Amino acid sequence: GEPIGGVTYSVRQSMMKSMIKSLATKEGGMIEEEDVEAGDIIPEESDENDPEEEKLASKSRLWELSQPEWGYISMGTLGSTILGCLPPCEGILTAQIVTTFYESSPEGMLSRNRIYILNFLTLGAGALFGNIMSGIGFSVSGSRLARRMRQGVFEAIVRRDMGWFDFPEHSTGELTTRLEADAEAVAKVTGWALGYRVRVIATLVAGVTIALVFAWQVGLA
Repeated sequence: GEPIGGVTYSVRQSMMKSMIKSLATKEGGMIEEEDVEAGDIIPEESDENDPEEEKLASKSRLWELSQPEWGYISMGTLGSTILGCLPPCEGILTAQIVTTFYESSPEGMLSRNRIYILNFLTLGAGALFGNIMSGIGFSVSGSRLARRMRQGVFEAIVRRDMGWFDFPEHSTGELTTRLEADAEAVAKVTGWALGYRVRVIATLVAGVTIALVFAWQVGLA
């Protein structure tokens, strides 16, 4: 059978390589399809592959494993996009509020500020819904991916021969640590780490767009 694709993540590269060596090899070879059911998560490593190619293949495999949670990932991405667009919008409102101090009429100042107050309330509501969507979406997607990874790796462990557990790196403490920590670290790729990246990109795009619309000379500077 064909080897099942691997899962690694650069943030925990050293720990994941240890996990790969101990859990994804079977007497010097990769685990075959007949040794694991479809959907199990079995890491894979090849010393002959280029590190960059391994990294890309691992991320590609990771996204394949996250397909059941695409709905939650999409919801979290939308929420993070909303949160990322809020700071530039807040900057616009703050700048417009400052201009109200030049109003000669107190009634005119109050009238204009009421509009800005409503706009700030709208931003607050957007922040509320954005945080809810981002929190639920990425929390559920990350936790479910971690659970599937732990289940797949655990099923691979219990299929080992008794002699495999005689090695110090295959002790109970080592294996349980990998099941808990490594799977959680990899699952963060579709969790809060992804949400943070989306939020930063949304802020950058919104800020540049607003700068070009209001003062393109400054935006291009």
